[in-house]
Amino acid sequence: EMPWLSLPFSDQERKEKLSKKFKIQGLPTLVILDTDGKVITDDGRSAISEDPSGQEFPWVPPKLADVFGDTFVRNDGTTVSAADLESKTIAIYFSAHWCPPCRGFTPKLVETYNALKKTHGDNFEFIFASSDKSEEEFKEYFAEMPWLAIPFADKKRKSQLSKVFNVEGLPTL
Repeated sequence: EMPWLSLPFSDQERKEKLSKKFKIQGLPTLVILDTDGKVITDDGRSAISEDPSGQEFPWVPPKLADVFGDTFVRNDGTTVSAADLESKTIAIYFSAHWCPPCRGFTPKLVETYNALKKTHGDNFEFIFASSDKSEEEFKEYFAEMPWLAIPFADKKRKSQLSKVFNVEGLPTL
């Protein structure tokens, strides 16, 4: 049994209104509201799956400033601080070595990046957010990229950035 309140099964009209209000498209869906009835997250199911003990309750989605991070890596292993990127336009590239559409898009993105560097200089930067399954795959794939990356071991930051930008598939820029 569920230890929380629920609508009576016969109250289909109110269930439909709630489904419409919160744009419910699939089940199960868990929408978490604050005390004023404002949506905290419409992805409560993922929040609970990732934090079953509730340590991050009420699962307020992260803000970019909170999850952007302090350091990034170049493919030669050197690091760059977030402070060095403050005045730049940033593109975050969500991709993975195992993803065929990503493997097709990355060379085109490298061409565009290099062309932009020639015409716009250093006033922008791309950052690779990897969904690779191993550090070896990450390193092999990242070696093809002339931009920065989130360190492979920082899976939490990559996951939080995916949430901030509602990444639902790869590749996403």
